[in-house]
This record gives sequence, structure tokens and C-alpha cells, in this order.
Amino acid sequence: MTRYRADDRVEGLVMQRVSFYGDYETILNMHPLRCELACRVVKPHRFVLSRGDALGFTVHPKYKEKGHRICVVDTGLDLFHYLDIRSPAKSKAFIEEKSKLWIGGSERNPKPLEMHDYYYNQFPRQFVMAYRGGHPAPMQPRIAAHQTRLDLISPRWRTKLTAAERKLLLRTKLIDLFGWRVGPGRSSRTIVGSHRRDQGAFTRPDGES
Repeated sequence: MTRYRADDRVEGLVMQRVSFYGDYETILNMHPLRCELACRVVKPHRFVLSRGDALGFTVHPKYKEKGHRICVVDTGLDLFHYLDIRSPAKSKAFIEEKSKLWIGGSERNPKPLEMHDYYYNQFPRQFVMAYRGGHPAPMQPRIAAHQTRLDLISPRWRTKLTAAERKLLLRTKLIDLFGWRVGPGRSSRTIVGSHRRDQGAFTRPDGES
């Protein structure tokens, strides 16, 4: 933020979101919840509108005037999204309330599920993967106290995909193949530089380092 504060070519910063599910060692392996580039830092002196469920933004010279895609730098940093991690007691309360709202069940949850089965049925096995990295220091006490652990080789995982999930799986594979060019939020941002480790030094499209 300090580096680009006075650089008018840069209007925002993007980070790669990593969504944890069930415990602190499991992440969702699907888009847009896995490793999407999310713009979460914008310059406050610009008139900015969120686009695509706040996956990107457009910048406007004045209110209601036609704007342009926000120009961002890929920071190469991870943004941890602790999506669905609860204690057993809170998980039980959450599932009971959800069952009240979804009378008769839903496509993903056709009937009320027991607390632990919820995690194995909410998303199919194809959409989760192990995480072996670290966590921010302030999270360590909470992680140590967490009691639920998912078993990625358990036969309890749902493996049958719904029609919508089959489409999502195909989209995920396309994004893995072609990268951010086909990913969520692509239509409302212009990446003008990157600090990603696999891309070497920071470079701009015009070749300036």
C-alpha cells in the first residue's frame, strides 16, 4: 500500500483468496471459493463501484459518469477466508437453524444431517483438498482449540455431483488451465503488475520493471 500510494497508474491491490472448510487443514478446491484473485484494497479518493459480487471494481471520474476497469497490482499475497469452521456446539446450532429454513431439504442437503455429516455432504469430495501451509499467528490459539478434523479419505464424503456442481467443476478446470483470464472478476479489473513469485520480478505490460 505504501509503495503504490502515490502511483496513479495503480488504483487497487488484489490478493489470492484461500477458503478453509470444516477445519484449518482443508480448503475448498473450486472457483470462485478457491484461489480467486480478489480486489480488497482500493484508493479512497476515487469513486469506486463494486462489480461481480465485489470481486472487482470500476472507477468513475465523477458520480454516474462512465468509468473504466480498476487498474490493480497482484500482490502475490494470500487472503485467508475462514469460510465454514465452527465448534461442535455452534455447528449443531447452525445446522438446526438451517434445517428450519430449508423445509424438506435442499439440493445439497436433501434431509437434516447430523453435525459431522454436514461437512461431508455440503460439498462433494471433488471440491476439497488438503492444506499444508501455515496460518497467521493470532489464529494459533483458535486452531489449537478446534476439535473437528475432516478425513479426506473417509467414505462418508458425498461424491455424486448435482448438475450445477458438474458445471462448476468444468469451470474450475478451465480456470486452472487458462488462469485469471477466465476467472471471476476478470471483466472489471485490469492487472497492470504482479508480485507473484512464479512470475519473477514485478513487471508492467509495457516492459518497465
